[in-house]
Amino acid sequence: MKKSPNSQRGVFNTRLLIAVALCMASACLAGFAINPPASPGPLSLSARVAAQRAVEQVYWNHRIWPKENAKPKPALSEVMPDSAIQAKVEDTLRKSSAVHFGSGQSRGSSCKLR
Repeated sequence: MKKSPNSQRGVFNTRLLIAVALCMASACLAGFAINPPASPGPLSLSARVAAQRAVEQVYWNHRIWPKENAKPKPALSEVMPDSAIQAKVEDTLRKSSAVHFGSGQSRGSSCKLR
């Protein structure tokens, strides 16, 4: 049994439609990758410390307190003071700056220690 040319045209049109749709979708995705939303700029040291404190709080909240320890779980501020969190942030910035400097990349404002 011979296929009619019209049935092949239907398959061709479907394939063409799929190819065009895929090209349009990839073009849209590429446009998002090329033009990401503008960032509000580099974070200040105090904003970084606040963000790190929030991360540490999540870690502390999920830490299991041993049953053998009869004392209640202390607050995060008792275990890790703000000075320790700030030191951790400053250390991370120093290390990040060293990585950028060592790799030959230019240091952006996000890597500078203020």
